Amino acid sequence: MSYNTLDLIDKAIMLAEKRKNIYYGIYDRSENKQDQLVIKVLIRLTMKDVDRYVELKSALEKDPIEDIDFLVYDSAANLINNFVKSFLEPSINSLSDLLEFAISVEEKTYALFIDIQGRIYQNEKKDDSQVYVALNKLIERKKTNVESIKFFYDKM
Repeated sequence: MSYNTLDLIDKAIMLAEKRKNIYYGIYDRSENKQDQLVIKVLIRLTMKDVDRYVELKSALEKDPIEDIDFLVYDSAANLINNFVKSFLEPSINSLSDLLEFAISVEEKTYALFIDIQGRIYQNEKKDDSQVYVALNKLIERKKTNVESIKFFYDKM
């Protein structure tokens, strides 16, 4: 069986869904209306990630899909799976705790995508492959999320 860019995007979707479920769990336990409002914003941000990933996947499906070297895919999949396993629902005692958690998750996801892109580049030695370009879009999305949440956190 061969793996391709779409498989990595599916992993990114799985990662976003896990994050969304954590936010819903935090929301369900929260009694503070201000915290709940911020959690709803984080859930929407995460749902936008999923929408962007699905859009990217649909756009890629219009062209022939390039395969990814099995060892590179296996390495990337293991990184993602271990990352997902490390997600634990945090103990949130304040709005700043919530935003610090959100920033941390976004920064770690950003770093994960950069790590995977680097492994792919190291294997392929080109930065115009389908998977490299797709990962670039995922990375840019994560960068935007980090900046948005940090901006909000700094305004508190």
